Amino acid sequence: MGADLEKLKAKFQPIFDEIAKKTLFHEQQRILPYDEIQLLKDSGFTAIRVPEKFGGAGVSLPQLFELLTLLAEADSNIVQALRGHFAF
Repeated sequence: MGADLEKLKAKFQPIFDEIAKKTLFHEQQRILPYDEIQLLKDSGFTAIRVPEKFGGAGVSLPQLFELLTLLAEADSNIVQALRGHFAF
C-alpha cells in the first residue's frame, strides 16, 4: 500500500535535480550540504514516513527506499546524513 509513489517522484525529482547540480562542487570544496538538507526539510521530504493524518506522506519502506535511491543518484552523502533520521 502506501502513498502514490509516482506523485512523490514527480514532486521530489526537481529537488533532487537541483541538489545534483552542486554535488561535485561540494565534494571538491568539502562543503557540507546544509542548504540541501534544509531544502529537503522545507519540501516535506524528511516527513514522508509520517502518516498522512499527521501531515506526512505515509510512504511504505519500499517506497522510502526507492525515493532514497533517487536522492542518492543526486548526492549519496545526503542519504548517508539522513539515515539516522529515517531509522528512528
